[in-house]
Amino acid sequence: MIDFHSHILEGLDDGVVSFEEALAVVKEAKKAGFTKIISTTHYFPEKKYVANEAVRLQALERLSSGASGVDFVLGSEIFINGHIDELIKNKEASTINGSRYILFELPFYSEYRDLRNEILNLISCGYRLILAHPERYRIFQDDPRLLEEIIDLGVYLQVNYLSILGFYGKEAQKLVSLLFKHDMVSFLGSDVHQPKRFYPYVGNAIDKIVEIIGENKFFELSDGNIEAVINDEDVEITNYTHIEKNIFGKYR
Repeated sequence: MIDFHSHILEGLDDGVVSFEEALAVVKEAKKAGFTKIISTTHYFPEKKYVANEAVRLQALERLSSGASGVDFVLGSEIFINGHIDELIKNKEASTINGSRYILFELPFYSEYRDLRNEILNLISCGYRLILAHPERYRIFQDDPRLLEEIIDLGVYLQVNYLSILGFYGKEAQKLVSLLFKHDMVSFLGSDVHQPKRFYPYVGNAIDKIVEIIGENKFFELSDGNIEAVINDEDVEITNYTHIEKNIFGKYR
């Protein structure tokens, strides 16, 4: 398996705080079955998470030299803003392994009003966009059908393993289950931040995910699609089924 989403570079964001903690997390990743990890350090100026590509590469190389049995890939998790293309060109933020693919995130509790234009602008520049953990955003929890509009623009969805276990709350758990059932997910990631809290529970999450989507689809989301991104190859946008409301007003 390949972990699409992680915060494993010490002291650069709200993830691991020391090299020893980073090594402990990698050890847990190996035990959970991961052979490759994409490092997606936050790029978020308001929280002062602004380590540039050179700094992150140095930290990643140090981690690679101290860990064995796992390969590492450079990326970023970029907080949505109007300057993403410029940040990438200036090597402040990074695409995934230098590819066309960008992992980005949104505000958790408020709407980003210029989202459609920002998506279209970046796609017109040749980038391919991946939205991190859509199940965690209030706007999509309130109306999951808004994600259909996002996918139709050409955006892929990456969800977190532990969401299916309720790690981020019941609303995220309900939404991620809905996304799996409607075939809206393209990538899986741990979003690991610390040891002991994430990787040890991935196995339980996998069992529940496979119950919903089956083993072949799980392999696609946990390995095949991710390898294609790393190699800058095409990934097919999911041919999802529409979300509807039942007579009680619940999404299904």
